[in-house]
Amino acid sequence: MKTKRLNLRPIEINDAEKIVELWSDPRVTEHLGGPKDPQRIRDFTIEIATDPEAVFAEEGDRWWSVCLGNTGDWIGKCGLLAKDVEGVSEIELSYFFLPAAWGSGYATEAAACLADHAFNELGHSSLIAIIDPDNRRSARVAERLGMALEKTIPRPGGVTKCIYRLLSAAP
Repeated sequence: MKTKRLNLRPIEINDAEKIVELWSDPRVTEHLGGPKDPQRIRDFTIEIATDPEAVFAEEGDRWWSVCLGNTGDWIGKCGLLAKDVEGVSEIELSYFFLPAAWGSGYATEAAACLADHAFNELGHSSLIAIIDPDNRRSARVAERLGMALEKTIPRPGGVTKCIYRLLSAAP
């Protein structure tokens, strides 16, 4: 998938070190429970790159790398993730970017592209974003997409999260 400035492509094995860098950065993971184990991230990235359909079948998750269209530089990843929210199966639109890419509108651009794909190609009628109440950057991306704050709920581990929702415009 392409936007004016970005390419969203399947995750590749060569992306593993950038994804480890992303998930090891305390600024990125501040609202996600802190930095993640590098080896676990590396292994999961290789699993996604090697057989994304198996990951989808097992987890219900689809992931894409986000690269700058003019240089090909890897700047983040986004995904459509299967989530259980209070006993209801939902699809979460997720977006994670290296801090160097923050503030340029890339997250909004990539998420809009992915939402369009989810609605028009995959046939989803609704997407959510699960966002920490203190994560204003992520909330602003959701709001720019047209997502509305639906509710605040407890999640596993006792943390509170905000649920934002976007409905498909299709009948």
